[in-house]
Amino acid sequence: MSDDPLVWATPAGTPSLGAAQGLGHRLFSRFRIGTRLAAMMALAALVSALLATMGVRGLAAANESLRMVYETRMKPVRNLDQVAHLMLSNQLQLQLALARPGDSDLTERGALSPELARQAARAIESNMLEIDRLWEEYSRAPKEQTETDLAKRFAHERAVYLSAGVKPAIAALRSLEHHSAQRMAGTVHRLYERARPEIQALINHQFEQAHAAYEAGVRRHALTLQLSLGALIVSMLVLGFLGAMLIRSIVRPLQAVGTVFRRISAGQLDSHIVVEGKDEVSTLLFELRAMQRRLLTNEKAIYDLAFFDPLTHLPNRRLLRERIQNTLDAGADDAAHRALLLIDLDNFKWLNDTHGHDHGDLLLQEVASRLKSCIREVDTAARLGGDEFVVMLSELSENLDEAKRQAESVGEKILVALNRLYILLGKEHHSTPSIGVTLYVDQRKTIDDLIKQADLAMYQSKAAGRNTMRFFDPRLLAG
Repeated sequence: MSDDPLVWATPAGTPSLGAAQGLGHRLFSRFRIGTRLAAMMALAALVSALLATMGVRGLAAANESLRMVYETRMKPVRNLDQVAHLMLSNQLQLQLALARPGDSDLTERGALSPELARQAARAIESNMLEIDRLWEEYSRAPKEQTETDLAKRFAHERAVYLSAGVKPAIAALRSLEHHSAQRMAGTVHRLYERARPEIQALINHQFEQAHAAYEAGVRRHALTLQLSLGALIVSMLVLGFLGAMLIRSIVRPLQAVGTVFRRISAGQLDSHIVVEGKDEVSTLLFELRAMQRRLLTNEKAIYDLAFFDPLTHLPNRRLLRERIQNTLDAGADDAAHRALLLIDLDNFKWLNDTHGHDHGDLLLQEVASRLKSCIREVDTAARLGGDEFVVMLSELSENLDEAKRQAESVGEKILVALNRLYILLGKEHHSTPSIGVTLYVDQRKTIDDLIKQADLAMYQSKAAGRNTMRFFDPRLLAG
């Protein structure tokens, strides 16, 4: 199991989490989950602030465009329209003053009505002052070249209108000269008609500019709306993608953790776990891996206690019976012989009684080691208890005589190995075994039957003088 904290791995056999999840995990796993969520919230707040700023600035620009329509264009239009209206009002005042008074004497003398003439003169003077004020206000505003040219032409016509028409007309009204006032009224009308196209051109130009400014404001407003909506959609997609990556970087590792838990609960304690990152999920995986190691250690200890002899570390009676049963079950599929060799140490009780259990335990351990050196990997050496051992030989010949020779060869090898001198706590000791052998191929036999047969053969070996080997003879059961 790798200890590299910089490599992410899932339990063995789990499908790849995908490129996107891998990218998301590499991007996020080095930060705590709380930090990730706070960063996502801060990013969302930043995007919201940017969108709000864009919207406010865009609307402010649109409002400025609309304000310019009024301030720069519509207000001058109103002023110029008032100028034209006042110039027209001057003609009406002259016409009122020239109206024939009821006094026939005044008419015959060619004189005006003093009251009407004075009223007209005052009104015309007031109009001209207002025209001067409006024109002065208009003149101060910035203009492009076309409007400047139009304004110069109207200013010229206005000056002529004033000097050659209005002022002489006012003088005629004050002198109460009917014929002179009538002549100047015609002049004022003629000069007004000359100036009217110029001022109308200015008004039309203002309307065109106002319309252009209005359309620009509308376009700016529409563009702001489009940009805001586009930015909103893009930000939603980006935040959604980052949110999905964040969720995947949390959920997928947790799913992997869940898979490991399920495998552990199913007994698969060797599930592969490699951890990367420093977030809460990585911490959980570290703890899970530590727990897995403890469980593996405990499972091995439990398994060893259940199936192995604690002194010699050979399979115990329980595991031996399980393996014998496996060979009996396999006998239905093949005709190969198997053999059980039951080994009992001669005079073992005397060693324990005279030299102590320490010597006896050391002897049993040495016997176990020598037994393992005498058999193949497919065979089993087990301790039944006390000084009794069993060797189970598998995959012997299908021919009975050949299988017997194979078993006898292993038995003789064991006799030689166990007869060698033992050094126990610095003292020499000699020990011999008695071996009983039974062959089997019939799966109808039971485990107890086989062990009983091997045990009877072993007692035949004891009866023959010990330190020898005997095969089971069915006549022993008959007797």
